[in-house]
Amino acid sequence: MKYEPERFKKVGFKPPSALEPRPETVNVGELENLAYKTLGAERIGAGGDLILDLHGLGYGKLLGRGEVLMPLTLKVPEYTSRAAEKVKTAGGQIVEPE
Repeated sequence: MKYEPERFKKVGFKPPSALEPRPETVNVGELENLAYKTLGAERIGAGGDLILDLHGLGYGKLLGRGEVLMPLTLKVPEYTSRAAEKVKTAGGQIVEPE
């Protein structure tokens, strides 16, 4: 090892699942702030059907940490069961993006 340090390299094998890119995630607790930023306070205050396109904003998965109180229609390709449950209890729904 002293005279040939490059002889025994520590090169490991990575499984193909480790090489796949992970989608950007957003938690349920962050949805209200995100809705105010993208839709605006006037539109949220007016009520109606609030559609928030998370896929268009660059998010690929919805996670279940936090709480949401406003009824939102979300467009996201992947979501956890806990996130879907929290969105439905708030009066919203999750739809697959086109």
